[in-house]
Amino acid sequence: ILLSHLRAMACAVYTLSHPPSGSALDAALIVEADVDFRLVGLWDLEGGTQQRTHTRRNALDAAVEALPADWGMLQLAVITTIQHFRRLKNRHDHGELVVP
Repeated sequence: ILLSHLRAMACAVYTLSHPPSGSALDAALIVEADVDFRLVGLWDLEGGTQQRTHTRRNALDAAVEALPADWGMLQLAVITTIQHFRRLKNRHDHGELVVP
């Protein structure tokens, strides 16, 4: 699995640095084979209620636009223990920008 992830990252770096002619690529999205995009529209990107206010494409665009100008990689999943996740959620609920 690790090698396939490294291969995907290498492919993304190459493609972004050598885009097909006529393309304006500035980011790559690398996902697992079993990814489910149905929940993207529920992302709470504005700190409000989790209502379906974004299309899938707009939610991804909004997530990228919210990143600092010098971002390099964004992990859209948190792999952690439930106790650590609860601490992160508590900090988020109290207004802190949480970056796991």
